[in-house]
Amino acid sequence: MSFARPERDPRRAGLPLTPLIDAMFILIIFFVTTTTFRAEEQQIDVKLVATQTGKVIEPSRTEIVINVKEDGTVTIGNRVFEDGELRAMLRRLVEDFPQERVIVRGDRNARYERVLSVLDSARAAGVRDARLATEFKAQEAGQ
Repeated sequence: MSFARPERDPRRAGLPLTPLIDAMFILIIFFVTTTTFRAEEQQIDVKLVATQTGKVIEPSRTEIVINVKEDGTVTIGNRVFEDGELRAMLRRLVEDFPQERVIVRGDRNARYERVLSVLDSARAAGVRDARLATEFKAQEAGQ
């Protein structure tokens, strides 16, 4: 009785792994290069208001971050929006993604009414989850 393995038939086809591995690496490269990174929103020069209280929320990959700069300019990413244009874009967003979260980052030196008008535009467009971003620094807030 022999326990040796029988010789493989050289004509028998095997599964070619090299093309599958190549395709997998191409997919990985594709997804890495097309992924948007939310860090660019935090690099926009907006000095947030410091608060002592508040709730830390986990950032969502798909949330929309609206920045209101000191001079009143409203930006999303690197694009500047006027009021009507912003409201139209947010309406389209709500139609496609009704549960989408909107974060308004208002500069501490921006006019209060300008930041609230952006928040109001988001709510008027139908955004259900619109929030104001603040910075938690107890020492700046007077403690």
